[in-house]
Amino acid sequence: MDCVDKDILEYIKDENYGDYDSVLERDHRFEVFEQLADYRQGLLGWYDFSSEGKLLELGAEFGALTELFCRKCQKVVAVEESYVRAEGIRLRCKGTTGLTVVEKDWREYIRELDEKYDYIVLAGGLEQVEQDFVLSGGKLSGPSAVIKLLLQHLNPEGKLFIAVDNRLGLRYFCGEKDRNADRPFAGINRIWQRSGRQSFSRQELLELAEDAGVSGIKCYYPLPDWHLPQLIYTDEHLPEDNLNERLMVYHLDNSTLVVDESKLYSDIVKGEVFPFFANSFLLELANERDALSKIVYAALSTDRGRDKAFATVLYSDGKAAKKPLFPQGEPYAQSLIEKTTYLKERGIPVLSGKWQNGQIEMQRISAPMLSIFLKDVVRSKSELFLRIFDDLWQYILQSSDTVNIEECAMVACKELPAEPWEPILEKASLELIPLNSFYGENGILFFDQEYVRENYPAKYVIFRAIHYTYAFTPESEEYIPRRELMNRYSITDKMWQAFVEEENKVFLPEVRQHNIYKHFYRWMQVDAAQMRRNSLILGLDEEYSPEYIVSDKMKKIWQVQYGILGAFQEFCQAHGLTYYVFFGTLLGAVRHGGFIPWDDDVDVVMPREDYDRLLELGHAFPAPYFLQTMENDPDTFYGGYVRLRNDDTTGIGRDDFGHDGHLGIWMDIMPLDYCSSDRKKVKKKAGRIHLWQSLLYAKIYGESRQYIPYGLRTLHSLAAKIMPHSWLCRRLQAVLHSDLKDGSNYLAIFTNGTTPGIFEKDFFGEGLKLTFGSLLVRAPKEYEKCLQLTAGRDFMKLPPMSKRKPHHLGIFNPEVSYVRYRDIFWKLFDGAEGKTVVLFGGGFMFEDYMKKYGRAYPPAFIVDNDEKKWGTTRKGVEIIEPEKLLDMPESQRHLIICSIHYKAISEQLEKMGIKKYKVYVQEREWILEDEQGR
Repeated sequence: MDCVDKDILEYIKDENYGDYDSVLERDHRFEVFEQLADYRQGLLGWYDFSSEGKLLELGAEFGALTELFCRKCQKVVAVEESYVRAEGIRLRCKGTTGLTVVEKDWREYIRELDEKYDYIVLAGGLEQVEQDFVLSGGKLSGPSAVIKLLLQHLNPEGKLFIAVDNRLGLRYFCGEKDRNADRPFAGINRIWQRSGRQSFSRQELLELAEDAGVSGIKCYYPLPDWHLPQLIYTDEHLPEDNLNERLMVYHLDNSTLVVDESKLYSDIVKGEVFPFFANSFLLELANERDALSKIVYAALSTDRGRDKAFATVLYSDGKAAKKPLFPQGEPYAQSLIEKTTYLKERGIPVLSGKWQNGQIEMQRISAPMLSIFLKDVVRSKSELFLRIFDDLWQYILQSSDTVNIEECAMVACKELPAEPWEPILEKASLELIPLNSFYGENGILFFDQEYVRENYPAKYVIFRAIHYTYAFTPESEEYIPRRELMNRYSITDKMWQAFVEEENKVFLPEVRQHNIYKHFYRWMQVDAAQMRRNSLILGLDEEYSPEYIVSDKMKKIWQVQYGILGAFQEFCQAHGLTYYVFFGTLLGAVRHGGFIPWDDDVDVVMPREDYDRLLELGHAFPAPYFLQTMENDPDTFYGGYVRLRNDDTTGIGRDDFGHDGHLGIWMDIMPLDYCSSDRKKVKKKAGRIHLWQSLLYAKIYGESRQYIPYGLRTLHSLAAKIMPHSWLCRRLQAVLHSDLKDGSNYLAIFTNGTTPGIFEKDFFGEGLKLTFGSLLVRAPKEYEKCLQLTAGRDFMKLPPMSKRKPHHLGIFNPEVSYVRYRDIFWKLFDGAEGKTVVLFGGGFMFEDYMKKYGRAYPPAFIVDNDEKKWGTTRKGVEIIEPEKLLDMPESQRHLIICSIHYKAISEQLEKMGIKKYKVYVQEREWILEDEQGR
């Protein structure tokens, strides 16, 4: 059984009421995201199902769509062969009436089918049908036979939906691996490696349907694909030249790309070949053409949270609708009508609608999007381009009453008081911009005015209009420079930067739920250098190696590392100890004469007798150096080897955030042990070592590592809780010291965390000297043979650009001791006893603080830069101005910054002369993203 399937089932069991946000936040695997994220329901969440309908779903997997169908139809039959997945469906849809889950291969099930349905859904299953699937009579076989058989089980007005990948999809021409063959260009070349699976082109798919005798055929084009759809197009409503404004393209593996897919859609659309290159298809098939849906387009926002997830749907009869995708969204949908009414009352031209049939019903507008219109006029009609922006500005000013500058809610207004922020709008409608408007004979018509900020600058709204116009049409800069518009509306450079930070760090993370969907946003990334290299590999044999740019911060980290290694060398010389540089450090010395440009640590190995002697002498290292072992630093270290740390610096690994111990920049020192020449024995010992390392990891960090199967992770975590740390250390040491054959001619490094390579003893010997930056270091005598075993035969060849990254993620600061970070970030209440707790920041993070610590450490005051809040209360706590902090003696004050803008607030406090404070940030990831840049 697939361990991912087991994990998904456990997640479904553990999470209450189908809320998988915490799972998506911590589990990075695509399979988990695909099955549990709301994105999947966008495939048919927009469709007008009959509430009295009967639906058959074939190959239901974990019920991502079943959950949707149960809300839409009266009776649902979900067929799933895997008992694990079927159990997941039952748990996911528990309490649902009208659901039947059948554990059976759907291909066998439909042969015995004797019922008729209003809807049959086959998403991703047609690729599994082999040619030996034959209907009685033998006239049709394979996929066309399946289609014909399913059509026979539709009611007169029934519909069959089939979702498949396009083997000629644009993503595959860009070099992405074919999902069915797991290699690039496989579908294009008709190469199928996985038995019985293939995909189809549009023409091939339509021919299959025609062979099956289908009378009604409608082809939908889900983008970026049917697995995680965001936009749904049809032949009656194909994309316009603005796809990059709304489409988020993702890649399961970007290492094989030769072209950025997102940059080709404009050419595909203009060339009128989009249907051929669409990444996937959703066919709606019916026995009667008149039974097909009148829907021609749907735009989905499934990533906004269930209370704000909508489908904007267009119909061929001139109607349009905005539909909540989940019942939780109905109140919010009705509030949108109120916002529209407010704007219309102020004379803003905005598309109105009425709440009817559980949705907002509107008129379909045939005018072009303003963002598209601006692309055309900027080249030839600069005066019209500027006049349109002036119209936007006037509508923004007209959309709300104003308030005094002192009431501005944007933090930057307080931080940069000399900038011309006014006017400040009481209700700033943030989407009075080209992305949310049409342009027709009567000028601008706004739609989807969803987001409003109270007491925000009007210039923030016009900034958004300018920012996204130039972001999606960068060529506009050639005709009308962006700075001309900035000057036109008195937006200074400082204000522009403040608006960019507000957009990227506040608005978009909130709207797009970046904390939950962070892995999806990671899949959106492309590596331009890797694409260039892939392109050259396809056409050239010579090596292409663009210069890697080393940051100033990385150079400073290297200087610390050189210092640690130099101190270690002196210590070894003073005590007669032998060592060898190894792994990346050895490769750097041989290939680069120093650090590998993207490496960030030092690795050495020592013969076991020298290594054990080092442990005995470790206390003798002079400050700031500290020899860290798993015994003397039990809250952070588990590996069975040692690290030499510089305590005057910061090297906090991702896992160690929030833990105590010595956390300076380090070098790794590993024992080089005698071993058997029998690889099976070596592998067996390595497995035992890995077990104890994993248990120690679980003991220290409270959970096992993600790559361990879910069941073992749970077992490790439970076992580690009852096992003393010292006992686990002794068990690991016992295994490390077992089977040490002093007479053996073979050596291995068992503490590295992987199955070790076996080295001949003669590879090391007395060693020889190599240059490593400013140092001469000892390397194995046969260093080339060692590198062939650790880095491959082509170790002198540079790796792909995608692999040229620092290995360790976390907080690294070569100039500040880790003690500063530890005291500020995770010793939150040290010294708080008997003092007055004061929180700086009364925003959304205040709510989280109160839930976690409000009872134990209730704040006496809240400090906030927003003047309008001074003198008010929040949850019964008074809000005061920052200057009042100076009236409180430092000895009586325990100040905690409670804001995502902690860096700016820290600088503000430092300028005020306040040096002692703590920082509470809701998510560790937010801090790491801010701090880890190298």
